[in-house]
Amino acid sequence: MFTIASTKPRSTTIHALRTTFLATILSAAVATLAMAQTTVNKPVHWRASPLVNAQGVPLPPSTSYEVWLEEDGLADYLKKTVADTACVLALVPGVSYRVRVRGVSSGGVRSAFSVFSDPYRPVRPSPVTVQRGDTDNLAAPNPFTDRTVISFRVPETLAASAPLSLEIYDVRGHRLQAFELSREPGLRGVTWDGRDATGVRMPAGVYLARFRCGSASTNVKLTIIP
Repeated sequence: MFTIASTKPRSTTIHALRTTFLATILSAAVATLAMAQTTVNKPVHWRASPLVNAQGVPLPPSTSYEVWLEEDGLADYLKKTVADTACVLALVPGVSYRVRVRGVSSGGVRSAFSVFSDPYRPVRPSPVTVQRGDTDNLAAPNPFTDRTVISFRVPETLAASAPLSLEIYDVRGHRLQAFELSREPGLRGVTWDGRDATGVRMPAGVYLARFRCGSASTNVKLTIIP
């Protein structure tokens, strides 16, 4: 029989164990939170799966896509499944990533995997919400044909009552689209498919994404090409 000798009263020992257990849980939670706050949101986009295979045999259209992620050359794994040909990945700075995708039809038929993307190693993001003179780089791809992912940052200091909005305008100042945004702090991204709020596809040309966060406002020029 294995016995632990102790000179402490039972209640004191239990209290100490509970305190240690709670401290361990709290430390793990803080570490997890710290990791979440240091991730970088990376917009990723790809072409729709082909409707025929290499032999010319018709394939069912894909209704969703599996996004597979490789980290530092290790075996890739299924990161997420999305219903579009674009998404935003939360990546840890300093880690090298590659991405590949495959389509899934409504009947569960999976296409062949795409080739891996070029390696991408994110750096720790700047605490600055936006930088003047760099607004063209807040959307990718830009110019675009089918869709673009607009990236922005929600600061931790944003008050609950402060304005937070992202809207799309044409060059005449007509509002075409407004997005519902999460107020959770961190880097975010939304996808614009080049359509207005009624679903009408906009013609090729220049448009404006207006991001408002508290008292700050940033305009991002978007260009749709044929």
